[in-house]
Amino acid sequence: FKSDSAMAPTDREVRAPWPGQVGAVFSTPEGISSVEIKHDQSLVSRIVFPGDVKGLREGQEVQSGAKLGAIDAAAPWLQWHLVRA
Repeated sequence: FKSDSAMAPTDREVRAPWPGQVGAVFSTPEGISSVEIKHDQSLVSRIVFPGDVKGLREGQEVQSGAKLGAIDAAAPWLQWHLVRA
């Protein structure tokens, strides 16, 4: 799914879809970042994108809309998986 209106060229911020607790954060040597957020009702968001994650740590509480990182402008994609834990 791609929507030009959903991500304007100047809007590369990755934000939390819902409030929750950060379960895991890591980045690969290739620059791919992954953030896992544990939500209510045993739901878990797994967000993967090329770019930076800064200032997040495991166990940290985040609110809906909180900045998680920034997508690399050279490779603007994002995967969001919502699973039941």
